[in-house]
Amino acid sequence: MEDENYPSIFFEPEELDEINKIEPELLKYVNTQRGKFIVDGGVNENWDQYVSTLEKMGLNRLMEIYQTALDRYNSNL
Repeated sequence: MEDENYPSIFFEPEELDEINKIEPELLKYVNTQRGKFIVDGGVNENWDQYVSTLEKMGLNRLMEIYQTALDRYNSNL
């Protein structure tokens, strides 16, 4: 397996505040649902609801923050 090197991305304080508000609950939900999908199945039937819930929890905003930080990193190369 090839090792992947991820860039050292730095976040602005405001971005970190948002990440710290969104990410913990989102990860808790993801891990809970993963367990349910493994044990109970139903991935196909419940996938749209799962994604919708992630979006309501702030997934799109979290992705925007990470993308902004990555773009900032890449612009300084």
